[in-house]
Amino acid sequence: MTQRLPLKILNVLVFVFFFGSNIYSVAYPGAHEKISYLTPARYAFYVWTLINALLLGTVVFQFTDAGLESVIEGIGFRFAIIGVLNGLWASLYHHGHYIIAFILIGVLALAISTVYWDMKNRFPPKTTGQALFVSLPFSLWHAYSVFLVCLSGTVAFSQDKHTHVATLGTKALVVILIGFLAFTAVGYAFQSQKGDMAGAAVIAWMLLGVYTNQPHPKVIHWFALTGFIISLLAILKAAFFTARSPSLTDDGERAPLIAGSD
Repeated sequence: MTQRLPLKILNVLVFVFFFGSNIYSVAYPGAHEKISYLTPARYAFYVWTLINALLLGTVVFQFTDAGLESVIEGIGFRFAIIGVLNGLWASLYHHGHYIIAFILIGVLALAISTVYWDMKNRFPPKTTGQALFVSLPFSLWHAYSVFLVCLSGTVAFSQDKHTHVATLGTKALVVILIGFLAFTAVGYAFQSQKGDMAGAAVIAWMLLGVYTNQPHPKVIHWFALTGFIISLLAILKAAFFTARSPSLTDDGERAPLIAGSD
């Protein structure tokens, strides 16, 4: 319990001060803040509530023997670094520094990617606790960060939806990003035999939110629905192979909700 206690305490403090509901309020702007043609409906951002709850579990789980291996040895100081970056991004975005926030969310996504990769390859889950409180939150967060990079980019470099009608360039940009997100979901599902249903589900959920919140222009509306359907099919593929081959242990398939941990 006392092993690496300073790092455990640091993780607790970072969670208390840099995580929380503020990210929800920042990610879904109010009427006075800039909204892009990729901004999803309000309900879509509740995925952060789930991630945040699981990260709370991560902070508690680190005090167990299994958590010592996966959280302290596996993630190490990156949890604190990612937490600080997360808080800085939220502050910059909230105060309208959209270009700097876009750059920072890219750095944050890369940092999350390093943990996501390690949880799949170097520290695959050996217990239910590791799968639920270490691998799963970073699987969800990795996909969510990919969406936030796209969203922050459209907010930073396109006109405010409140005051400007979408130009041809804006429509083309958003459609391309929707296509990228949909095929990212396919990538999650096909990266191993069972795939990553959690990551694909986050992308699908956010695209459904875009479809709901963007009735006009119609091209964005229907492309978002198409992207959602493609993502959903990817999830069904992963679920099918998980149900069909529950005993597989190769290719990192010990945790069916988590992408290819080996």
